[in-house]
Amino acid sequence: MLFAAIALTGLSSVRQDGYASQSAAERSPQSLPAANARWSTEAVTRLRNHQELAYATLGKRMGLGSDPTVVYRALTRDRMPAEWISPEKFREALGKKVPRETLQGTPEAAIIQYLAKYGNVQPPTPYEDPNLYAVLLEMSDSIEAAWTSRGFAKPPGVLLGTLPTGTLKAQALRLPGEKEYIVIFERGLFDFCFHMSKIAAVVFPPIDPIRGSFSEEVNVERGVEAHPEILGELNRVLHAYLVLGDPRRIQSYKIDSSRTMTAAALLRSMQLFVLGHEHGHFLVRHGGDNLGPPPASRDPAIRDKWNVEYGADRVGLSMMYAVTGHLVLSFWGAVNLLVCMEVFERCQSILATGAFDPTATSPTHPPNLTRGRQLRAVIREDRPGEETEKAITLANQLDSFWARTWQIAEPHWLAMHKQGVRPSMIWS
Repeated sequence: MLFAAIALTGLSSVRQDGYASQSAAERSPQSLPAANARWSTEAVTRLRNHQELAYATLGKRMGLGSDPTVVYRALTRDRMPAEWISPEKFREALGKKVPRETLQGTPEAAIIQYLAKYGNVQPPTPYEDPNLYAVLLEMSDSIEAAWTSRGFAKPPGVLLGTLPTGTLKAQALRLPGEKEYIVIFERGLFDFCFHMSKIAAVVFPPIDPIRGSFSEEVNVERGVEAHPEILGELNRVLHAYLVLGDPRRIQSYKIDSSRTMTAAALLRSMQLFVLGHEHGHFLVRHGGDNLGPPPASRDPAIRDKWNVEYGADRVGLSMMYAVTGHLVLSFWGAVNLLVCMEVFERCQSILATGAFDPTATSPTHPPNLTRGRQLRAVIREDRPGEETEKAITLANQLDSFWARTWQIAEPHWLAMHKQGVRPSMIWS
């Protein structure tokens, strides 16, 4: 649970007004490291070029000018101080005291080890949020370690990057020789996951830190009835991300301290699935097999692209389980990610066009809910048994929760469209 707590702390503990409180010199991005054994100069240069072009383009559209560093600084918070990573700060990170018993399994030695390796991580380019980058790097290392521990060859080097991509779908760039890859994520994706994990955690029971499972029976309907405020929080998250263009623009939602580890476990499993999926693209060669439900189109190119995504989902799920060792509390994160993406895309479509077409499909990616159903079939095939059925039951409860919440929220967004509210320019 240690690194889940670090993820929550790293994404939520820094001042919202940090940029405004600093001098220009303090806000300047750090210069590129002279050398870094993790990444080649070619990969870093290519990533930096993509970032500078993306921020410069966005800056012109936002009226901030074409200097990419100005745009980056306007959207990025301070580095989290190292002293924030401690048992005491974990209890304070979300604004409420977390009971000391929830910190069992997060000994001082593990915190010191994390700080030694990731506490002062120098991101590969000056356009990365160092708070987030340390968390992603730890998870990426965990995935690669899990992969090699299972007897597979060392995976190719993967350089992670973030920038305003305009889509929730990650972009993968392959360098010559296939020894190194660049994976670029939408810069707000992981903050979006952070906020959505806290909303879901409110209606699920606390996690018992000793057993690594819920402390009581899950009753989603009762949880929703007891917390009517989650609808407003969902609308605030969607507004910040879709209309304002950055989920950092909302004030952190204070959840009950007993749910902190629930939110942390959900967030980490969502993030591990994102990273595992992208690693899966590079670690598995997809053949001609049909790996999931086919698209309506008979175009073989679309079928092949969907198969690639189904295959990467399968590998991502396997890697996530290898890292966590807990099928139930890792599978729910994979499903939660896909359902949250579905909520996002429905809201985006309504704001942009006034409607959502459930039959519309992408030429590159299967529908989110179809991917979720396919994951259920995958774990039943790969790991049949009682734990799998528990994992699927929990995933179904998540589906029901988000379906019901979105059903209530949808009229609000239809009204917003009629009032002339449209998605932020970063999504166009």
